[in-house]
Amino acid sequence: MTNADRLVNLELSRFFKHLMHARLLAAPIVMTVGVLFISYGQTWRGVVCLALSIPVFVMAVWDRLTLGTEPVSSSRMFWTISAVLIVQLGLAVVTGGITSPVLIVFPAACAFLAIVTGQPRLVFGGVVVAVLVFWVFAGLAYAGVGLEPALFARSAASPALLVFFTFVVTVAPIVCATLGVLIRRALEGAVRSAAESRGALLSSMQERNGELLALSGALAHELKNPLAAIRGLASLQAKRMDKGTKAAEQ
Repeated sequence: MTNADRLVNLELSRFFKHLMHARLLAAPIVMTVGVLFISYGQTWRGVVCLALSIPVFVMAVWDRLTLGTEPVSSSRMFWTISAVLIVQLGLAVVTGGITSPVLIVFPAACAFLAIVTGQPRLVFGGVVVAVLVFWVFAGLAYAGVGLEPALFARSAASPALLVFFTFVVTVAPIVCATLGVLIRRALEGAVRSAAESRGALLSSMQERNGELLALSGALAHELKNPLAAIRGLASLQAKRMDKGTKAAEQ
């Protein structure tokens, strides 16, 4: 890992800690949705939400307890965000499938995952798997197997609307992941340029310090010779004069 990668990961680690602390709010929200589903007689949806809220809460508490002052490694950020994406897919199943409002935040999570890891193959591999899941949702909707909960009280989406949703959930994660990779590369390039400029500045300052030391040494040598000559002449002159006289003392 280069110095630029370390600096980028350090800054991302600080942002990641704040984001993970805010994740404590997600567990109560998921629990509330689960309770609402159960109260409306949709037991399996409520049970799934309550089951998903448990790992969300456990991960949030674990991060709260273990995230100290040390930077968070990129591997931990990757697996944490991947777990969040899996939970989002689970929530999408119980909240409407291809028309789930949970899918709105999925592209942003893909972008952040790309920025954190900086590994396009790994990121796009996960995005492809998620898109395939979305297509399964779309296929179920086309087949009439609706995942839309009665709690939302919405009519079934038309075929044209399903096509639109399928297009959006297919393109948006890919576009956001691409933007995330580009942002990561831009960050690395900016940090690398700053590090190179800093190194060049330090090298220039060292050269100037060396020149100043050499100049001060030369000046000291040039000043030392006349002073030594003056001292010698003064000593000879003092020897020629009578001791105790005012001229000798001067």
